[in-house]
Amino acid sequence: MPKKLELTNKQFGYITVLSRAENSYQGTTQWNCVCVCGTTFITQTKYLIHDELQSCGCKRHEPKSAKWRLKNSSKIVQKAISKGNFVGVFPSRKCFAARYGLNGKRIYIGHFRTAIEAAQAYDKKMIELYGDNAVLNFPPEPGEASEESPMGMVHVTGWK
Repeated sequence: MPKKLELTNKQFGYITVLSRAENSYQGTTQWNCVCVCGTTFITQTKYLIHDELQSCGCKRHEPKSAKWRLKNSSKIVQKAISKGNFVGVFPSRKCFAARYGLNGKRIYIGHFRTAIEAAQAYDKKMIELYGDNAVLNFPPEPGEASEESPMGMVHVTGWK
């Protein structure tokens, strides 16, 4: 017989497990939980232990944390460079277009000769819109006013 899992008072992202709830009609174990926003809800064990649920949904649209971006920035940039694709950059008739989505609409930043120029323009616009929470193609190093990216381009932090 499998050992019963005890999750009471454990933290999963923004969720704290309060107590065990009645099993679902399928027989799966469920838990009474509370989110940091104060919402209480019931969820299944699998969603908690496999990191499929981090909040009640209130943090769904929250941008990636600065810590996450710093941890993964070099991987993201190297992958984009090796594949030749960047966030917000698309091929367009012998050039590259930079665009972003806002409220379900595509907003074009412009057309550029190279994908790298388009990625830089995208980064500039994202910093202008989202500041420190922007997800960038060429993330700046922490604590530096300017630096060189892996492609040899200079980026200035703190664009407003």
